[in-house]
Amino acid sequence: LEIAGDVVKCTQTIPLKNPSSIRFYGLTFAPKGVLDPDKEILIAGNTAGEMWAVDEAGGLSPRGTLGTVPVNDGNGHSYPNAGKKWELSGDIVFLANGGNPVGFATVRDCPNPPSSSGCNPIDTLVELDVTALATATTGSVVKSLRGQIVKSAGCSDVSAGYGGVFGITAWKDKVFGFSRAETGGGYALTI
Repeated sequence: LEIAGDVVKCTQTIPLKNPSSIRFYGLTFAPKGVLDPDKEILIAGNTAGEMWAVDEAGGLSPRGTLGTVPVNDGNGHSYPNAGKKWELSGDIVFLANGGNPVGFATVRDCPNPPSSSGCNPIDTLVELDVTALATATTGSVVKSLRGQIVKSAGCSDVSAGYGGVFGITAWKDKVFGFSRAETGGGYALTI
């Protein structure tokens, strides 16, 4: 992209080499040192729970999966689709974290992955294992399950939990999400 005053122009288009027509739903850059010691690498995720690296020429290489849904999140919330594959619900984010990179993703459990029909309406935050991601595993790159994204006692909205967390970002020690409400509107969340 090129910025000239108040105009932004595309200066180059790189076609994605995607013969399988994979549909990506989350993109982020992994910091230097995660996949390459000297540069950031674009990471893409799809609804099937697969993670991919995208190189500068538009090539794709698999980096791992989001694993399987457990019985519960360890915080008292059960999953109706335990044993199924996690689906990427919305987004992925990485932080350099002072040389100790961390990554997060919002995921959902569904009865027939990668179909988004009949899914749990509440998303879950997972921490990504950057070491596993760096080794291009065919297995899970989830380091830990942080829990379902549910309403805190101090929140005044009517939602008990938040699904459709299609955008996440992080700053300092907080993860922020942007959720689409099923009844219209949406929420900006501190997760």
